Amino acid sequence: MIQAVWYQAFLSTAEHVAILAQAASAGVTVSEDGLDKALLAYPGYMDENGKFSETRYMAAASSDRAATRKLTRENLLSNVFISDVAGGLKQGTHETDFIKAMAKPQRSFSFVSFPFSAFPTEEVRKFGEANRSRFVKVKVSRIMVKSGESQANQIRGKILDKTSTFDELAKTYSKDAYADKGGDMGWRYAYDLEADFESKDAARKVLTLKTGELSDVLKGTFGWMIYRCDSEAVDADFTSASVQDEVRKYITTYEKGKIEDFYSERAGQLTRRAAEAGLDTAAREMQLTVAATQPFPVNLSNVFSFAPMRAVPDSATPTNAQYSEDFFFRAFSLGKDQVSAPIVLDDQVLVLKLKSEQELQASTVNLLGSWLAYAANQSLQTDLGAALMTPEKLKDNFAEAFSQIYGPPSSKQ
Repeated sequence: MIQAVWYQAFLSTAEHVAILAQAASAGVTVSEDGLDKALLAYPGYMDENGKFSETRYMAAASSDRAATRKLTRENLLSNVFISDVAGGLKQGTHETDFIKAMAKPQRSFSFVSFPFSAFPTEEVRKFGEANRSRFVKVKVSRIMVKSGESQANQIRGKILDKTSTFDELAKTYSKDAYADKGGDMGWRYAYDLEADFESKDAARKVLTLKTGELSDVLKGTFGWMIYRCDSEAVDADFTSASVQDEVRKYITTYEKGKIEDFYSERAGQLTRRAAEAGLDTAAREMQLTVAATQPFPVNLSNVFSFAPMRAVPDSATPTNAQYSEDFFFRAFSLGKDQVSAPIVLDDQVLVLKLKSEQELQASTVNLLGSWLAYAANQSLQTDLGAALMTPEKLKDNFAEAFSQIYGPPSSKQ
């Protein structure tokens, strides 16, 4: 998702600036000799043999050389600051012994997965039928201005007296992602349109427009808006595959609890039947597939990268389980022949049965000492980033700025 990519870039930049500010405050500097040595290894100045090329260096524009020198200095400062903060971290033997003891026991499981992606089409259709008003759609164009209601009324007046066209005014004045297309937003579902407003009443006004009709100037979440109806609102056809896909996307985004409830009930039925007849028999009766994991330790967030949880086949691995405390607690609390209650993850529900127990190989356990030093260092760097990015130090207005440029996250781009 483009918003997530840009947000990570925003956070990385903000953290980089914060580190430079802290380094400057602490008096951390980079010598000119150190900077020159770093530039000798700059990829843009290397020849085909991987050696510094004075010819390439001199061929670069002076502004580019200055920018490269500035960026290299900043990166060196950042690295020195992080190294100074995290480099002296020490671990005690008790910590290492505790981690080794935690990682040593391993278990494998038989399991049945109820993936949310398999939510039955019939259930999707029934939800759509029960919520028809959310899936009415209308084809519209929009002009959004941020300077105030007065300018929006002036623009609407120009459209009505035909001194300028809607498309021209959208390209000139509109401040959203649709401006370049003359304001054309295409077909919009009612629930999607509601994201433009603080009140559902305003969305209903747009949905009742006739073809070619203009809305009044409407106060939106991010500005003042004028809508033109390009094709009147129509009811959704819930037998259509494309409409079903839209409804499924809506449920997954806004009503995921309904999917959780549906599969939690089915998983509960499986658990109860498995307690009587065994997991394999119960799954076969319900036409479900039983998979199995390879042995793995308590490995929350997959911190032990050398001992991840994997299923057979690997494609069946419930990856979100590795980030669930509840999953590991339930899995490593199961007794022999016991079947778990339903375990709800982000994208599926699981039912587990203990298959086998064993211990991690001693040679692998002994690797944990060096791993712990690395993990502690990474954790400290993460904590450092969090300390630098507290609300008191960072004003995070990314979402507002992004929405002003690209529109609300739920809008179709």
